[in-house]
Amino acid sequence: MRLLITLEEKRQHSIDTDIEKMASWCAISNPEFVQVLPTRAMTISPRAGAVTLTVHPGGDSEVLCDPPWRLTASAARGCVKRPLKLVVENDLSDRRFVAASIPAFQTWESSEWIEAVNGGGSHLLNIIDHVKRRPDSRWRTFFLFDSDRLHPDELSADWTRPGGDGCQGFEFERRCAEIPDAMPKTRWHRLNRRSIENYLPNTLLQNVDLSAAQALASGEVGEMAKFYNMKRGLKGDWIKPKDGTTNIIRRGRSKGAWERLPEAIQSSLMEGFGEHVAEQFKNVLPTEPWPQDVRAEADALELALLDAL
Repeated sequence: MRLLITLEEKRQHSIDTDIEKMASWCAISNPEFVQVLPTRAMTISPRAGAVTLTVHPGGDSEVLCDPPWRLTASAARGCVKRPLKLVVENDLSDRRFVAASIPAFQTWESSEWIEAVNGGGSHLLNIIDHVKRRPDSRWRTFFLFDSDRLHPDELSADWTRPGGDGCQGFEFERRCAEIPDAMPKTRWHRLNRRSIENYLPNTLLQNVDLSAAQALASGEVGEMAKFYNMKRGLKGDWIKPKDGTTNIIRRGRSKGAWERLPEAIQSSLMEGFGEHVAEQFKNVLPTEPWPQDVRAEADALELALLDAL
């Protein structure tokens, strides 16, 4: 009974029924629901990545393997009460990014279906390894991380991190994917752009640095805007550093794309928008007209998270 009450309270239940018979019943008892029934039926239909769980008195008292699970009512209730952990690199700025791009996220949070957890940057590798070893955590954890790529070509499947330079996003992705059977591919997402800051609307960037925002939105920069060092600028990637020193490997990863830009644009992009530019996500309006590629990625992420809930 406590399990059923929990399912009702958290609105994490559905009833398997014949839609035609349901429509006939609604026509008599709840006529206004007939029109929305087909849509509702689609939203509660079995999801590809959802966990299958059977409640049985002789079931396991804890999760011991990958789904389908056969658990006691008490163990099943514990699983239901446990929110999906969305592990991000920064639980404040990354959470704001997710909330801005996925409007339903705040509803999920308030319903205690999901909880944003700080992965602590490089510490995320340790969390991934820990989650891999626990079947209950593998299916109740979702990882979201930056790509940390510096050029569009670095998103290709055969790209590997060059020696002498770091790329945390590559390491996170490799660690999640190296044991496919242990880490469901529907439980992690690597951003297509370099970082969450690269998703900030240009109108908000203009409030921070108008010249840099205009340069970043120019046709000359184009796709490279998605791989710009938003916090530290070109200087942060060793493009013409003022002190004359350079990191050849880091600088070479952009394949000369920045150096080929007009001097005026390079100058505007040299310093970046500062370490706290992600705070601008709190100013994103619900009506923000996201670019098509951002909307497509956010929609795919929303479906993956919904699948995991």
